[in-house]
Amino acid sequence: MTRANLAHGITGVFLMAFAFMAVMVLALGVLLLAGAQRAAAAQGGSPSSFYIAGAVACMAGLFMLRVAVRDWGAVTVIDVGDDGTWILRSRFGRVLGVVPPDEGRRFELAGSTMLVLAAAVPRKQEIVEGRLALRSGGGYRLAASGPMTYDRALAALGYDDRAPRPGESASL
Repeated sequence: MTRANLAHGITGVFLMAFAFMAVMVLALGVLLLAGAQRAAAAQGGSPSSFYIAGAVACMAGLFMLRVAVRDWGAVTVIDVGDDGTWILRSRFGRVLGVVPPDEGRRFELAGSTMLVLAAAVPRKQEIVEGRLALRSGGGYRLAASGPMTYDRALAALGYDDRAPRPGESASL
């Protein structure tokens, strides 16, 4: 059985931490909204600033949670069986789908640049995103990862093409 990794395994840990942080930001927003009257009375001011801060925190938490949930179900591993069947797996090994060998499949990939703010100095990172489209309709979202990782995955799957770089797109 051949295995093509579209994203590193450690990204699942980061995704769980990101989802936890999203829930905490959402909880903070709800607490600010619920306690705005009491906090304003204790400080002798208006609750409007607490309502605004709570609403902003709720919106940020919901956006972060949406991103985490979207990425949770992305294909990160493609196992190719001896008969040519593709088994699509998520970050945590859950089987998302099985694509038979006679099913037409096409990678629709796009390269872009992402600003990473996880370190002391922001930096730009090249990423590849896309989907696996099936001839019968539908498809699967592929995990975002670096172009070198996609190059290795495509080679493991028998493709001679390289993954697109920023500003490029490819249909393989």
